Amino acid sequence: ERVLNLRSLSADPDNIPVGDESMDAFYNSSILPDIAGPNARSGKERIKDFLRKQVQQTKKDGYIIIRDTISPSHTDVVEVEIRNNDGACDGNIKELSTLALFHRFLSLKTSDESSTVTETPSSREGFSRFRGPLEIFTHFALMKDYREDFDEEAKRNYCSSTQEELEKMIRDLGLRIAISMPEHNQWIYDNRLKD
Repeated sequence: ERVLNLRSLSADPDNIPVGDESMDAFYNSSILPDIAGPNARSGKERIKDFLRKQVQQTKKDGYIIIRDTISPSHTDVVEVEIRNNDGACDGNIKELSTLALFHRFLSLKTSDESSTVTETPSSREGFSRFRGPLEIFTHFALMKDYREDFDEEAKRNYCSSTQEELEKMIRDLGLRIAISMPEHNQWIYDNRLKD
């Protein structure tokens, strides 16, 4: 029987203070957006470098566990209705309507990202309709309630990699994937995606 010694480290992810082949396991939870940074393209390389360091620090029979947000397809285009009558049009970020908050979110994205979103007519009272990449709307839905640090949260890349891209990174590092499956969070759906 194998006994694991568990300890939690709080450290700079680029400089985890453990030796090579010294860890039985790494458990990564909700850290990939911080590793990726704001740029999706270079973020993928940062994630791969981060995992490469963990591979080096993990014992030969060890584990690397990843539980994190994953991007939907980078190519899916959707139409989304956003509530426009649930707060202020401008002013204090805590008082903004969801629509005003979405406009602020778009203003913090690169022009390449924000230009992919267009407004289309809505037939529903109290809503504005937009068309654009699913991953932009997913990113907004995941972080729209973090109003205390909204501008900083908007810069985090919640949708840095699809499941397929992350699996490829792991295989490219010579690792075997024991299990890879999406986790659907009903609370997020009920509280962030439904009107």
